[in-house]
Amino acid sequence: NIVNIFNKGFDARIRDDFQNTIHTKMVTNLGNCVLTLAGHKFREISSMKTLAKITTNVLNEGVKILKAAGYAEYPIDGVTSWGLVGLGAKLPASISKFIFQKKVKHYPMNSMQQDIIQHRGNQSELDYFNGYFLELAKKVGIKAPYNQGIYDVCKEEFAKPNFEPLDVADIWEKIE
Repeated sequence: NIVNIFNKGFDARIRDDFQNTIHTKMVTNLGNCVLTLAGHKFREISSMKTLAKITTNVLNEGVKILKAAGYAEYPIDGVTSWGLVGLGAKLPASISKFIFQKKVKHYPMNSMQQDIIQHRGNQSELDYFNGYFLELAKKVGIKAPYNQGIYDVCKEEFAKPNFEPLDVADIWEKIE
């Protein structure tokens, strides 16, 4: 019944492997804070190469965390595969930026961008996604410096009364 109701608005399916499915989708959402922090779709991005490098490292750490926690990828249409995320992290940023740019060009405004930029709020799902992954990383003994860095910068910046997106070079400098 739930699937039938959901199918009135979008394509919904029943999955046998719910935890792997939800975690596969969640790892993609780790990039929402990066796109929000950089103001993707709201301002000119000075370096797609740097945005790709930051986002790819955040997602790749997320995949490593999930694998260490025993989760397996569940293929979902429209969600970047873990293999492509890993490849993007291994390739030089000057090459991976083309893959990233093609994917991100079609991303709609994400919910964090709506909350923080469009509605000028300071509440977001940062703790539900990025915070969750950081807790999971500690639990399984995986270091997550990019996720921790982005999380810390977002906490600081999103708390400001008049958040303004940062240039990707400044983001990179803060997390490095």
